[in-house]
Amino acid sequence: MQQIQSTDSGALIARLQSIVGRRHVLVDDDRTRRYTNGYRFGGGPVLAVIRPGTLVEQWLVLEACVAARVIIIAQAANTGLTGGSTPDGSYDRPVIIINTLRIKGCI
Repeated sequence: MQQIQSTDSGALIARLQSIVGRRHVLVDDDRTRRYTNGYRFGGGPVLAVIRPGTLVEQWLVLEACVAARVIIIAQAANTGLTGGSTPDGSYDRPVIIINTLRIKGCI
């Protein structure tokens, strides 16, 4: 596993784009807002929202994020009912949301 320093956000974004495709790595505030704000509460800035399409992509994304030492928030439907699927508060490292709604099946 290639180690990426947490301060090298550009390298991490490029790695994530190579895994899931540029279209599924959201970095602009306009594109990430839907994923970063909960329905009832929670919300905050993120480095990116990643939308893997397969379990293998999700595994590779997780591997890259762990190597980069970023905070990972796993997200399914983002209903905001529990507050655990959106950033809330301040963090000591960049935050990545991995949204799993694109995954269909177990392949």
